[in-house]
Amino acid sequence: MRLLIDFLILAAGAIIAAFAIEEFLVPCTILDGGVIGVGIIISTISKIPLGVLTIVLNIPFLIIGWKKMGYLFVIKAAYSMVIFSIALAAFEPLKGLTDEYLLAVCFGGVILGFGVGLVIRYGGCLDGTETVAILLNRAKDFPVGRTVLIFNLIIYGVAGILFGLDRAMYSLLTYFITSKILDLVEGGIGQAKSAMIITDAPTEVAENIYKYLGRTVTILQGEGLVSGSKTILYCVLTQFEVPQLKNVIDSVEASTFVTVSEVSEIIGNHVKSRAKEKQVMKRVGQFENEEQMTDDELYVKESTRIYRKDEGGKLIAEVTFPEMPNHVYCINHTFVDESLRGQGVAGKLVSMAVSQIKDNKGTVTATCSYAKKWLEEHEV
Repeated sequence: MRLLIDFLILAAGAIIAAFAIEEFLVPCTILDGGVIGVGIIISTISKIPLGVLTIVLNIPFLIIGWKKMGYLFVIKAAYSMVIFSIALAAFEPLKGLTDEYLLAVCFGGVILGFGVGLVIRYGGCLDGTETVAILLNRAKDFPVGRTVLIFNLIIYGVAGILFGLDRAMYSLLTYFITSKILDLVEGGIGQAKSAMIITDAPTEVAENIYKYLGRTVTILQGEGLVSGSKTILYCVLTQFEVPQLKNVIDSVEASTFVTVSEVSEIIGNHVKSRAKEKQVMKRVGQFENEEQMTDDELYVKESTRIYRKDEGGKLIAEVTFPEMPNHVYCINHTFVDESLRGQGVAGKLVSMAVSQIKDNKGTVTATCSYAKKWLEEHEV
């Protein structure tokens, strides 16, 4: 359902952006930035439909995005671009809403910024240059906004040569208005964000963040008033990467709580270069080993029972597997306290029981409904 809403809003944003371009900017020969700006220049000179050019010019960037940023981003970006191109073709025959350049700049910039902001906020993309800017940011720590601005200044310079200096100035003014509105809608494509992640699966989350976002995390230890000891991950990322972070969090079954905040300034360097990749993954591996060792030590293993107690001595997790004739062990009972629900503890208990039974050269069976289901799913 959430994905359906995302795609509906992506479509709405793409249509709004197309309306602004065809009804305000193109009639006055005012350019948008990026690939769309290049498309407007080519379309004005060659009369090739802007919708067709938008798709064709963005294809190389989609291929790069597929390899570097994951299939979901590319699917959303391609979907947004197709809707955008169709909307451009639909609005092209209509007469422009105004011939006044100042009105076209102001209203076109505001409406365009709103539409593009919606698309970016929900994980899509209308312009391939944004993809390149994000990849440069990850590889070289070069600000996304600065990359886009440099590319756009080149386009506006070409527009000044072809269509006159006044068109270039109008286009630059439109860009700044669009950027401001985009900031209000989704925080700005170059705006840094910080994520504070409190999770019961820190290793899995940290590895996935590094794998899919190319970002490292800082590992902190905290303590909840009620929940007790907690592992906290701190990560700095761009607004464009927030939807990808949400996908990472949604893929984790363990209890996870995230807050995302704006960062006004970043001083120093991120650990993002390839030269440091081995160092980062080694640290993640060490953390995983430490976490696993600490977690296993919480459980007491007996010949036919594995259990865990809290600091006060209260039983909070248990699995029993009495021995039957012919060296058969039957998992007949699992218990997980409410304080541990949703953390995969029941599955861990059964897994530990099965491992212990196999180590004893025994045969596993179960009468407990959860254990039965677990054994079927894992084909034990």
